[in-house]
Amino acid sequence: MMKRRIAWLLVLLMAISLASCGSQPAAESDGSEDPQTGGEMQETGIYDAVLDRYALRLRNGIDDSEMGEGESGVWEVIGTMGEEAGDAVGYTLFDISGDGVPELVIGGISELAANGEKTGLGSQIYACYTAVDGTPQLAFEGWGRNGYWYAGENRIFNLGSGGAMYTIFGMYALSEDGTTLECADYYFTCELDENFEEIGFFHNTTGEWDPDVSEQLDVDEEAFWMIEEEMDQQIRNMELTPFSSYELSGTDGGTGNIGSENDPSLVSVAWEDEAASQVRFSAEKTVRDFKVLGLTFLEGDDSERIVFAAEELCAVDALTPEEPLVQELLFGGAIPNCGFSYVDEAGTVRAFTVEVSGMDGSLLIQPLTVEGTEYVL
Repeated sequence: MMKRRIAWLLVLLMAISLASCGSQPAAESDGSEDPQTGGEMQETGIYDAVLDRYALRLRNGIDDSEMGEGESGVWEVIGTMGEEAGDAVGYTLFDISGDGVPELVIGGISELAANGEKTGLGSQIYACYTAVDGTPQLAFEGWGRNGYWYAGENRIFNLGSGGAMYTIFGMYALSEDGTTLECADYYFTCELDENFEEIGFFHNTTGEWDPDVSEQLDVDEEAFWMIEEEMDQQIRNMELTPFSSYELSGTDGGTGNIGSENDPSLVSVAWEDEAASQVRFSAEKTVRDFKVLGLTFLEGDDSERIVFAAEELCAVDALTPEEPLVQELLFGGAIPNCGFSYVDEAGTVRAFTVEVSGMDGSLLIQPLTVEGTEYVL
């Protein structure tokens, strides 16, 4: 059995493209340190604004509507530790990918810095940034149900859960340019029958949660989790400087995302519920009459045609790449209860459901047909 249990994510922050929906896949340490992160920190340079932003978040907290790209894991720490979060989150700069450009790692500190020492130790990565043409770019981020841990020598261990039946783990590496994760090994569990009574164990090297493109392993449960245990043993500590000792650089780092900003005036809260999720909608190009919808089931038939009524939860005249929209949604049940619509360049109303995947916690969308005041799946 696994040594750890994955904490359920209280707030899910995902960016939805209006054309498609993607997801990232989804770990403790043996106490050893990775030598390439030791010693004095390099000059932060282009990462100063990012560091300032995290430092201010950890000191002042993160309002749900202001949570930006890469901040999900740090948001969870702040919610748990409050004013002490600055001691539990740190940063380091080193070249993980080997392209000569140092990455910025925002990580969890599991062993606090001792009196007189500048750095603590930790292996969990909440966010990793690289530099592209002199500009910081988020490579990947992790949180409670989708965690990443440093495993040394450009290896990143990933462990995630989408419920009791669905677990994934694997090993990744940063691409040569440091901008994306590339899969080396990916393992996952999946039900083998409609009654969810038998579980199967699968492997591939593409990072896809898909039994059809994977090898089903002829192993028992104990042997399968032994693979996870062996990967877990490869995790290595990094030396991290706590944000509690970080001095602001003076750059404008406290204003939200790297890139586009979310205007808090556009935020509408549909349900004030602890189980609700913050969903961030963003458009690759401007669309008109964007609406977030609450869907109510009306009827279904043997052809799997499902008819919904829709309630407008939030609306803006235009959704632009520069101004994403954050909406609090409460997901539940097997039938979609949330969606969105907009008017495309041809003047056609396009609508979609929004659901949380039970496999990896990512957001999924399905197109809806608009029939008068009804929406049909």
